[in-house]
Amino acid sequence: MLELTEEAVKKIRQLSDRDPAQGKSLRIFLKSGGCAGYEYGFAFDDKRVDDQEVGASGVSVLTTRRARPPGGIQGGTMWRP
Repeated sequence: MLELTEEAVKKIRQLSDRDPAQGKSLRIFLKSGGCAGYEYGFAFDDKRVDDQEVGASGVSVLTTRRARPPGGIQGGTMWRP
């Protein structure tokens, strides 16, 4: 399960307002990172059929099947220092 703090929600809104794809959800995905393994990527996108969606305070975050366990996001909190 992924949690969003209020600070993360604020930051996602700020980024969304500046992005040409306003109104879309923030997608977290895995991509190949070379010899270091996988890296997480972030982009605003539309929801797909097999996405898992987490919402908080009107903000939506999507994860792909590949980003979910095993080997992907196994819980965490998105925050901004």
